[in-house]
Amino acid sequence: MTVKEKVLTFLLGAEDKSISGEEIAKALDVTRSAVWKAIHSLQKDGYQIEGVRNKGYRLLADSDKLSAAAIQSNLKEEKTKFVIQIYEELPSTNQKLKELADKGAKEGTVVLAECQKEGRGQRGRVFYSPPKTGLYMSILLRPSMEQTKAMLFTAAAAAAAALSIEEVVGVKTQIKWVNDIFIDGKKVCGILTEGSMSMESGEMDCLVVGIGINVYRPKEEFPGKLKNTASAICKETGKNVRNILAAKLLERFWRYYQNLDEKKFYQDYRERLVGLGKEILICKKDRQVKAKAVDLDDTCGLVVEREDGIKETLRGGEVRILQGGDKEENP
Repeated sequence: MTVKEKVLTFLLGAEDKSISGEEIAKALDVTRSAVWKAIHSLQKDGYQIEGVRNKGYRLLADSDKLSAAAIQSNLKEEKTKFVIQIYEELPSTNQKLKELADKGAKEGTVVLAECQKEGRGQRGRVFYSPPKTGLYMSILLRPSMEQTKAMLFTAAAAAAAALSIEEVVGVKTQIKWVNDIFIDGKKVCGILTEGSMSMESGEMDCLVVGIGINVYRPKEEFPGKLKNTASAICKETGKNVRNILAAKLLERFWRYYQNLDEKKFYQDYRERLVGLGKEILICKKDRQVKAKAVDLDDTCGLVVEREDGIKETLRGGEVRILQGGDKEENP
């Protein structure tokens, strides 16, 4: 860890107290000059650090910039599992991580961005990713597992995201099958899982799990139809919220992943699932089919019953929940 990262971690742990440069230097066993240089470098990076004569330095409450060091400092059990890379701007964190995977990046590599220009969701839709308001993160996995179990990864990520949001922010979440998270009827998180398969073994070669969370509302508000359908998990900027949330999510998801066959996430996922017992529309490429969502199977496939009485299990795709008059509900 560099001096700059050590200073940032120290300030994060100081809560709202001002800490003198001399105290920081002594605690980190570096010179006061090195502390001063680190503080100025952090300020140039966008951290809101207040310096008061005879009091010291303090990280302001509205400072919430993504930091690999800050995420690592909030990891408790899995500190050695992740290689964290943060970018100011990317076309897509999934796209960047797939490029790194092709070059041999190891399992546990994590890519985050302050902004995505081409963030994607299900069915090629755009995932709105404005600067410094969201948590846009992709995790690289190299599992030894058949492609037929791929849905478990998405469901595990959804459960991990939902529980982490609840823990950090203290709000109740809902999950719309298979990969969207809602608060008060509005979407706050989407998950996109993409993978490549070995033609020889029939097993997955690598899997990229992309998670996008609206942490704060954008200053210009959500564009177009998103004004009515999207929301954020926080009402105002908080100190280090995104780094803490990233750490909680990574730890929880990794525990699920390490024991995926045990499906420890399943009950949490099912308890938050909306739509069971309701009329839905199954959205296919060329048409929409009305059905009723009747159950969730043990691989997180959605069991539906069509109007003609035939039951089938959905292994992917999109569904929309209907209310009276065949109008779509908001989750």
